[in-house]
Amino acid sequence: MVATDQFCPCCMIQKQGIEKQMRGDLFCNPSKRQGPNLGFLPIKPDDFCFCWLHGKLRLTETVLRHQIKGYYDYAPGKAKALKEWEDLLRKLTGNNGIQVKVTDPKKQDQRKFGDVRGLTGGMVGALVAGWEELGKLSEVPSKTTELWKMWGQIIKFIDEESSPTPAFEALLKTWGNLLLDTFEWKILTAYSHIVVIHSPQLMRKWGNLADMSQQGLEAANRVHKRVARMASNHSKGNSVKQVFYHLYRLALA
Repeated sequence: MVATDQFCPCCMIQKQGIEKQMRGDLFCNPSKRQGPNLGFLPIKPDDFCFCWLHGKLRLTETVLRHQIKGYYDYAPGKAKALKEWEDLLRKLTGNNGIQVKVTDPKKQDQRKFGDVRGLTGGMVGALVAGWEELGKLSEVPSKTTELWKMWGQIIKFIDEESSPTPAFEALLKTWGNLLLDTFEWKILTAYSHIVVIHSPQLMRKWGNLADMSQQGLEAANRVHKRVARMASNHSKGNSVKQVFYHLYRLALA
């Protein structure tokens, strides 16, 4: 399984390649792959699946970030606009710890402006269920309301179904075009491409994509970080070797 916002394993191209090959039609299927397998991994592109749980979270975060930034730029009261968004996100998800990241345009990278902190994959369903309210906080509410409504329909279908239908594929295409029309090229990630283009073919091969999500591996990230932090000195020697030595000693204990 592959989960990435910079690389499409199905097309075997980086995000930059997607931009170049799809200029004029973001969600077309690239005619050429850049190699028979994933570089150093002897794996065919057709043998990959992506983590749907991670994908729907990252794509939801991306849409939120661009909508929040657009609303912030459009609103006369900046502080009020951010509070409106935080209040709505907390209300819909039931998580009072959610925060919207704000950066100083003179000092920091604005690509992260509007990042939503505290949102998890398990909250996406409840969030998108409030599509009418989400759509209103926008400089183009008619577009964003429809966008969130369709995204909720896509999520429900992929969560519950095992094979695509013509209506579902038409919905994906319509949603992808609306996504581009609303946010232009800023919305481009490999996830938006994979979901719109490749989710039908992945469903035909693997069945229900929710069953393929690697929730266990995602949840184990904190364990991996703790082992790396406690089992190596981070500065001297081979940290990877030190971690393996640590795991080997645990196995012998």
